[in-house]
Amino acid sequence: MDEIRTEVWDYLYKNGPASWETIATGLGQTVQTIQAATVHEWFVTRDDVVAIAVHEAARVESRGEETRSSEEASSQILRSLFSSEDRTSER
Repeated sequence: MDEIRTEVWDYLYKNGPASWETIATGLGQTVQTIQAATVHEWFVTRDDVVAIAVHEAARVESRGEETRSSEEASSQILRSLFSSEDRTSER
C-alpha cells in the first residue's frame, strides 16, 4: 500500500487534485485501491476529490507573522484548487 500511496502523491503533485476515478485510471488501479491508499495523513478528500494535505508537522513552531501568512497562503491555494475542481465538474 505504501508504494501505491507514493504513486498517488506523485500523481497529485504533478496533476493537482483529482477524483478517485481519475487517479485510478491514471495509475492503472481500481477506485477501491485508491480510496484505501488515500485514507492517510498525506491526503485530504472532499466529496470524491483528493488533494495533498498540508501537514501541521511541516509548519514552523514559531507562530510569527511570517508563519501565519504562509499558512493562510497554503489554505488559499487548497481552497482555489478545490474551487477550480468544482467549476470543472459543473461543465
